[in-house]
Amino acid sequence: MMDVSHEDSGNEDEYEQLTAAQVLQRLEESWVNERLSPYLLGSQQEVVECLLEQCQTLEDNIQQASPFSAGIHQLEHQRIKYMVTDYVRTRLKKIEKFAEYALDQELENDEQSVPHFIPV
Repeated sequence: MMDVSHEDSGNEDEYEQLTAAQVLQRLEESWVNERLSPYLLGSQQEVVECLLEQCQTLEDNIQQASPFSAGIHQLEHQRIKYMVTDYVRTRLKKIEKFAEYALDQELENDEQSVPHFIPV
């Protein structure tokens, strides 16, 4: 089970318990939505961080697994890394393309929450 902050809530201390499969599904949905949307969507930073931690655990398991199992784990590891990388790359392209809009939105949200673009 992994802790991921609940996005719909205004309280940052609320966390939702998700399995690794649910976190992966959430990233897949966010990835597809981000790729198909012409606009920059909300960040799924908690999901990305959670999956990167899971990738580190998976790397450790690959070294201890049997050769057949290691091949399957390696394939899954590469798939997750590709999705995370492409999701972040897509977001960065949109941020670069709409930099002025993204900064304006960040400044508006700065009063309400922790900024993602501007260091605190």
